[in-house]
Amino acid sequence: SISDEHVLVKGVDTNNAAAFAVHTTGGALIFGVAADTPAVTVGVDDTGADVRVYSATTNEGLLYDASEDELGLLLTTKLKFHDIGGGEEIYASANGHLEVNSGTTLDITAPTVDINASTAVTVDTPDMQISANDDSALAITAHHATNSKVPKLVFKKSAGTKGAPGIVADGESLGKIEWYGYNTTTDNGYELGGFMHMVVDAGVAANNDMPTQWVLGLSPDGSATPTTRCNFLSSGAFLFYQADGSTSTLSLGTSGDVTV
Repeated sequence: SISDEHVLVKGVDTNNAAAFAVHTTGGALIFGVAADTPAVTVGVDDTGADVRVYSATTNEGLLYDASEDELGLLLTTKLKFHDIGGGEEIYASANGHLEVNSGTTLDITAPTVDINASTAVTVDTPDMQISANDDSALAITAHHATNSKVPKLVFKKSAGTKGAPGIVADGESLGKIEWYGYNTTTDNGYELGGFMHMVVDAGVAANNDMPTQWVLGLSPDGSATPTTRCNFLSSGAFLFYQADGSTSTLSLGTSGDVTV
């Protein structure tokens, strides 16, 4: 029966043929509802058919491409996953972005995750944590015939904001690595054993100038608060800190002399 609002098809074919079907003039199934199993069918198995869902915006929408076996998003279309309250959201965008919004947790439980990017992988977050069981390692591998193409761990620091970066100042840290050991007497179980970081140790000019010292800090026995034990200054001198807080300086002269 047909009305202004809908088309109604009743009855089941005793031969289990489609209860409702739309065919091409050549007889190929375009769309149908099977009688034996209440499943909506598009196309024919091993033949396929494209499915296009149009958006209110021109050329936007969702496309299943049968020739590529791919479900794709067109132009700026987004595929959205969210909780019933709408507070946690994940967007998959047609421009190749996966957006995980604030308050959302993205759990990846696969034993191996391969990210094949031709240029760069950018993680823009205030805090990123990598946790692994057994013997864990973060490996950076480079494959290139040119000697200058090497694996690198890069730290970048600026004053100001991301949109308007500023020149770093004397005494500002450019990056820090910390080492923790597990100790069950603490709140979170881990205590700081040592650190290493790079610190600007003079005024910085606008161009071609970044005087930096290397700083090493270690926690003494009976403490979990590292104190600075060694500075390798931008001038080339080593500054060692004794247990009583006094310092000793080791300098290498231009003629090869060692001064303590």
